[in-house]
Amino acid sequence: MDKKRLDNLKKLILYCKNNIPLYSKLYSKIDIEQINTFEDFKKIIPPISKKQLLNLNNSSNIDLGLDNNTQGAMFLRVTSGTASKMACFYRSEKEIEQSAERFYNTYSKYLNNNNKRDKVIIINDFTLSYIFARHFSKCECLICLGNPFDLNHTVNIIKTAGCNVIRTTPPIALKIAQMLVSQKYTEINKFFLAGSGLSSITKQKLKDYYPQAQIHMQYGMAETAISLYQCKHNLGTNIYHKFNDDFFYEFIDDKSNNITKTDDIGELVITKYTHENPLIRYKTGDICQLKDICQCGKQNIKLLGRKEDQFKIKGIVVFKEKIDKAIYNTKKYCTGEYQLIIDEIEENGTLKSKLALYIELEPKYEKSDKHVKTKIKNKIAKEFSDNFMITEDYSWSQGIELGIFSKVDVIIKNELKGLKIKKIIDKRYSY
Repeated sequence: MDKKRLDNLKKLILYCKNNIPLYSKLYSKIDIEQINTFEDFKKIIPPISKKQLLNLNNSSNIDLGLDNNTQGAMFLRVTSGTASKMACFYRSEKEIEQSAERFYNTYSKYLNNNNKRDKVIIINDFTLSYIFARHFSKCECLICLGNPFDLNHTVNIIKTAGCNVIRTTPPIALKIAQMLVSQKYTEINKFFLAGSGLSSITKQKLKDYYPQAQIHMQYGMAETAISLYQCKHNLGTNIYHKFNDDFFYEFIDDKSNNITKTDDIGELVITKYTHENPLIRYKTGDICQLKDICQCGKQNIKLLGRKEDQFKIKGIVVFKEKIDKAIYNTKKYCTGEYQLIIDEIEENGTLKSKLALYIELEPKYEKSDKHVKTKIKNKIAKEFSDNFMITEDYSWSQGIELGIFSKVDVIIKNELKGLKIKKIIDKRYSY
């Protein structure tokens, strides 16, 4: 099996080098005959990011061999991600069908139970909604399309059509669930979520709104479509498994060295086994941790967050997961949506780390007077500081006591919902 996969990789590289201008530039000095093992592949073929693809292509339209005039090809808009710039990819009908097959093979068992067809509302931008619609139609579900920029209209569609499945991002799912419960709508029994990780507070609030609902997390990108999945043992977590037949997976550290040991942390790098729209050693920008073997026999892969969602405090790397855990302790007052801004300030001649925490209040507190809101902000600041663990036994509050951290500023801003929100902004390096 390994020899066959390696041969397929070599054929793919040769095809790309000879037929796709972008790869011809990238691999101009590479001798493919020197690739005799997977280790050779990793040493000889450089990993590439979205930003590098854009630079090589000299355009926001990334040409990986699919001409947009080809019958069945689709033009797909992609968010900026780690590139800080919009990028557009083509997607073929064949790829979309393969993605639908992967979805069917892993998730169809959870749909259309008890001889009743599920009614799915898909709340994403149009091009992605088309792909997700193909996923659910493969499973013979009934499909409606919602508008992520008009949630009131989307709620009306859900109620009129009698939808019981929501497919969207975690922030939008939370807002929609809140709106539906306020209107006494009880039909929701499944969430299919992607686009960002699932925080503890978001999961808990979705369960509060719909206790019997299943939560399914999906991992994919516009570049690869669905590319990791969850088995029944990991539903509603940030832990996934590989699709070994369609992709070659690697995890690399900051020096592009492969990591393989349990609890090691690295960036997910994906290669697609296809001559149609190929991606070779593509750096996804997502940071993962290798975990123990699952009950199903496959290795668990824990998604920790985007590469830009990690930062250093006094030399210690901090992942978004730690912020999510601290936010969870404020769930009495907050919806779970937040944005954290990191900076440095001088206090009494000492340079200190500073945090500004933007939060959304629970609806019942939104109309509170200024005095009550000030009390709430103080409580949130204390709960967050006490539970934001820089290390396992060192909190932000302890750093305040030692005089190296400044107090957390809490700002109420009820405009944090959306398709994707940049959760962490580090201003220390933006000047």
